[in-house]
Amino acid sequence: MAIETEAKIKINEKEFKNLIKILGKPVFFFQENIIYRLNNGMVRVREENGERIITFKGKRRKSKFKSRSEIEFKTDSGADTLRCFFESFGLSKPFIYSKRRANFNFGKCVVSLDILKGKDYFIEVEGKKENIEKCLKMLGLEKNKIEKRSYPEILQNINS
Repeated sequence: MAIETEAKIKINEKEFKNLIKILGKPVFFFQENIIYRLNNGMVRVREENGERIITFKGKRRKSKFKSRSEIEFKTDSGADTLRCFFESFGLSKPFIYSKRRANFNFGKCVVSLDILKGKDYFIEVEGKKENIEKCLKMLGLEKNKIEKRSYPEILQNINS
């Protein structure tokens, strides 16, 4: 089981535009995310570019950044089939949200620029802890507050 480690930071529009100057021209794509909460984490069904990706994310580990176990795979199953599948386990009230995202490889990390609700800007930096720290410094974000909540928690105003 892989461990996902990432730093998520809420940024303003000016910071967002500055990051584009550093990272290069973004190619944004649309993601729809369907979240099923579990006692030991969550399951996400993500649709992007005509593909469906199922991800299990375990409970958060104590860390400076958001870190947790992750299992991910693609599926050809349709949305109705997946909904029925999850409902058969008693998971019937998913939280659904969408975002626009652009990904970049930068400083041995994957950097994502995200736009939620058309107006909320975030950056996610995913990689090894030491690479995340270096990347944040190169981007001038090392002093910004790290957001440890997931996007569903942010959108529902839930404190973790």
